[in-house]
Amino acid sequence: MSSHAMRQLARQGQLDAKDTYIQAMLRGSEKLAAKVDILEFENKGLIGALKIEKQKRNRGKKLNLLGEEDNGPQLFFPSRVRAARDFAAQKEVDKEQHKKDMEKEREKQQKKKGTRRDREESAGRRSCGIED
Repeated sequence: MSSHAMRQLARQGQLDAKDTYIQAMLRGSEKLAAKVDILEFENKGLIGALKIEKQKRNRGKKLNLLGEEDNGPQLFFPSRVRAARDFAAQKEVDKEQHKKDMEKEREKQQKKKGTRRDREESAGRRSCGIED
């Protein structure tokens, strides 16, 4: 029950507002509600700061992402900018795919360890005379 709902019940006379236990609950729930509001506000601010930081980092990247060596002046034609952005997007996709592949490889390794451990445990049980 929220502090607002408890206050309304107290005003309507359904709760005995003189009871010290209820007063303590009201104060406690108000404090908790205030803390939640503060934390939600802070969380929104931090999320906004992260979004701004990501935008700044993306803006600061060099456009020479085509993988070409370019020592001369860089001319920013729309087709070249589009190609550079496509190349960067493909690079991100490849990076995500690499992460997924690594995760699958880790899962395989964990499964191998698990099956090896199971075989060793069952072999140990058989050597002790314990049957499955």
